Amino acid sequence: MPIFQLGLCDFLSLEPKLPSGSLNREAIEILKIVFDNLRKIQGGRPIIDIYYCTTGTYRAEKEIHASFDILKESVADLDLFSDVTVTPLGRPELLKMWAAVTEKNEARLKVIDYLGMPAMKGIPQSYIALVKAENFVKSLLTGDNGRLKLGIFDENIRSFLGSENPVNADIAETLKSESQRQLFSVLNNGITVVAPEITLTPNTKEIDIANYQIINGCQTSNTLWECKDLLTDNVNVVVKFIQSPDTDVSMSIISATNSQTGIKSESFHGLKI
Repeated sequence: MPIFQLGLCDFLSLEPKLPSGSLNREAIEILKIVFDNLRKIQGGRPIIDIYYCTTGTYRAEKEIHASFDILKESVADLDLFSDVTVTPLGRPELLKMWAAVTEKNEARLKVIDYLGMPAMKGIPQSYIALVKAENFVKSLLTGDNGRLKLGIFDENIRSFLGSENPVNADIAETLKSESQRQLFSVLNNGITVVAPEITLTPNTKEIDIANYQIINGCQTSNTLWECKDLLTDNVNVVVKFIQSPDTDVSMSIISATNSQTGIKSESFHGLKI
């Protein structure tokens, strides 16, 4: 543990004195970019999650637990991060995480109605569907452990910006309003899901997807998750399902759906009567 603590603090200095491999050097350059753009980070400082991994079995003995507390305090004292967490991972935890990564990610979702689009090169089938928001959260966003499936956002270029983000706060306010939440499907831009495998059952209006990724609508999805207790039966969301086993096509879709022309808030004032 002392060696791990020494190496970590040396790494976070951004000018390490200990020998560094190419992977560490690349990570340091990324970290420098993060620190050069602190004004763009909510709260002004990033958070850091530290994982101490061992192939043995972690036992929370008093001395070992204290060493993790010391590590946490030493990193917090650098005053670089708004929050510091230290998590020990033993063999059982690592095996569980590996299983979660390698297991097939599958979901079945019943839709209210759908519109099929013609097949295109690299896209055998795609659908625009109207879905109950509550079903979307339960079927696509919630894992077997009852937690949010974070892995389904791996290919989304925008991570969740937090509930305090103005756009996300507006989404939440819409869901909190009894008169506005029923309009959610027309007020929201919707969500785009890409998967290499999609099966539609027309008579039951069910869509089965495997190894899916939410490539657009990360903010909407996360806000729906956070506000899941507000999702009444009349809250619907528009979801675009795209089957694309072709990686290049998937990357083109990700790029296109996340390319937006910025509009200043002042531009909306002229729409108000």
